[in-house]
This record gives sequence, structure tokens and C-alpha cells, in this order.
Amino acid sequence: MPLLVILVVAGVLRFGFGLAAMDGPVPETWITAGDQYSYWYYGNEISEGRGYISYVTDVGTAYYPIGYPATLATLFWVQDHTPIPDHQPTAVALLHAAMATATVWFVFLIARAALGRGLALVAAGVVALFPNLLFNVPTYTLETAFIFWSTAALAVLLTHDWEAGPPSTTRLLAFGAVLGASVMTRPFSLPFLLGLVLALVVTKAGWKRTLQSVGVVLLPIVALVLPWTIRNLGAMDGFVPISTNLGDTACIDRSMDADGGFRWAAHDGCADADLPEAERNRENIANAIDFVVTHPMKELELIGKRFGRMLEHDHSGLEEAESVNGEVLTDGQRDVAVFVADWWFWLTMAASAVGLVGLLRRRRAPHLVVVVAYVALMLLPVLLWGNVRFHIPVLPFAAVAAAGAPLAFRRG
Repeated sequence: MPLLVILVVAGVLRFGFGLAAMDGPVPETWITAGDQYSYWYYGNEISEGRGYISYVTDVGTAYYPIGYPATLATLFWVQDHTPIPDHQPTAVALLHAAMATATVWFVFLIARAALGRGLALVAAGVVALFPNLLFNVPTYTLETAFIFWSTAALAVLLTHDWEAGPPSTTRLLAFGAVLGASVMTRPFSLPFLLGLVLALVVTKAGWKRTLQSVGVVLLPIVALVLPWTIRNLGAMDGFVPISTNLGDTACIDRSMDADGGFRWAAHDGCADADLPEAERNRENIANAIDFVVTHPMKELELIGKRFGRMLEHDHSGLEEAESVNGEVLTDGQRDVAVFVADWWFWLTMAASAVGLVGLLRRRRAPHLVVVVAYVALMLLPVLLWGNVRFHIPVLPFAAVAAAGAPLAFRRG
């Protein structure tokens, strides 16, 4: 019953706020809506059968991972070919609300495996009421979808009884399939495989069984990535397994005058913007690696600055919602929402730091899987640039770690 109440509250908040806020037009331009316009545009183009063609160069692109545009394309295609009303903002709000509500359940399953039912309810409650996760529902950002897939993947893995030994082949294939969907949405979840490895090691599965298990998980991931890689080879004459966004993102904050923040990929540390997309991606990655090797101390300084910028506040979802929907809260409501959102985030992160100690002390399979997910999603973004939006995917795992804070003070 407590879990049902939490899920109902989560659903009411997400469907209510999502539908109320997202009742306007679709994103109008990249200038006003940024990446949200791109996701909507490419989703719409794919659903209309025109393919993933860049609105900048008019040739095939893979600048954004295909997962989220394909999700929107599927949604829009269903609207166009069924009696379902064809108001796209409403459809996106409904999809995100459903995904975000399901995420609360996945968090409960993950936390129950690591912490027990009582603390799992705490973790689910924290996520159900997490302001910025709610703010992201009425947007065209990919965070809601990525969090849905990444938490679903770990829920599949951790609902296995690890005391009974390694997971079955069927469960490993299911884990790989869901993780693959997550990776195709944003590849930051690929290190979750390390969590599986550590879990198998502490259960004394042996290296042969561990390597076999990783191989089984990789099968559905490769099955998802390979067709897209082949498409990109034909469309861009280059090896692009997921996207070409990494190059620009890696070079943005790598020069001696960088400050950890965003700027256009047009400075001396980046490749010529007129190069073909795949070639520019390769050159920018090479430039970024060269900068790190040549200026290690500057890179360490920038990592600190990026980390600070990434954790600056936690109301980015509200800003994203406003950029496409206009005013979604009155001035007074907005002030309160921003205050509550930021403090909810900072307090959760503080408690999660304590909880990580408790999880690491136990070193059991579910604990290590959660720790790897948390650390990967926190550290990978600081290798790019300091975007406050980059920390959003860690929030559900931070809630699990925060709920586990009492473990740090228990023996055994």
C-alpha cells in the first residue's frame, strides 16, 4: 500500500504538471529551444519518412544519438496513423509522465535489492517528489527517457536473487536489451557493465562465468548498435557507432582560456567546422585527447570547474520547460519552486555521499551495481564541459544512496 500511494502521488504530479505546462506549440527554432528543437525536428522528420537529415547541412547526420529522436518519431507516427489526437506536445507530456512514473517503481526495485523494503520506500518517495525530475516532464529533453531506460536496466539486473548465484542467460539478455536502449539514448550508461562485473566477482562466479555473462549482455547491445553503425557508414562515410556529438562536446572546454563552461566549438582547440561531420568528430576527439596529455594540470583545473558548474543548481528542467512553453508558473510560484528544487537536490546529494560509504562498506552485488551507476553518471560529464543538465541522470541513484545513509552507521 505505501508503494501504491507513492506511485499515485508521482503519477498525479507528473501527468498533472506535464499536461498543464505543455499545452502550447511545438519548439519553434533552435535559437530559442536549443537541443529540444533538434530532438523534436528529427523525431518529426523520421516519423514523416524523410530520415535523419541535418537541418544545417541537408545531408545524413548522427549528431545526436538516435534513441530519443526515434522514440519521438515512433510516438508521432502512432499519432499520425491512429485516431489519437495529433497534438504533439500533449503526446510528449503523456509519454514523459508515464516514463517518469515508471521510473519511481524502478527505483523502488533497485533500492529494495540494495537496502531492503523500508529504505526502498524512502528512495521511491524522494524520487516521486524530486522537483527537477518533475520539471523535465513538459520538455523535449532526453533526460526523462534516458533515466527511464537506465533505471529499468538496473531493475532487471537487481531483481535477480544474487545470493543464489549469477543471473540466468535470459535475464542477462533482457538486461543487455534494456541497457542497449539506454546507450542508444545516451551512452553514459555503458559503464553499468562494470557494475555487472563487480557483482559477479563478489558472488564468486569466476572469471570464465563473468566473461561469458558480459558477452551475453553485449549481444543485444551490439544488435542495436550495429545497424545504426552501418547506416552511418553509408550516410557519412565514417565509423560512427552512436553519434558524432562527442567530438564537439569534448573540444568545447579544452583550451588554455577555457573556464569549464559552454562556448561554440569554433576556437583553436576544435576542428574546422566545415569538415564533414564524421571527420570533424574524429579530429575533435583527437584534439581533446592531445590537450589532456599536453596540459594535464589545466585539465585537472577544468575538471574542478566543470564539476562546480554541473552542481550549481537543480532547476534546469524548469528553465527548459519555459524555453518551449513560456511561463509555466507565476513569479511567486517560480521563486518557491526554484528554492525547493535546489535545496532538495543539495540535501539529497549530501545524504547520498554518506550513503555511498554505507554501500561500499557492504560490498555486496546490488550495492556495487548502484555505486558504479552513481559514480559513472557523476564523473563522465566532467570529462566534457560544465552543463548543469548533465547531473540529472544521477538523481534517481543519488536518491537510492541517500536512502541508504543509515547503512554508514550500522555494523555488518
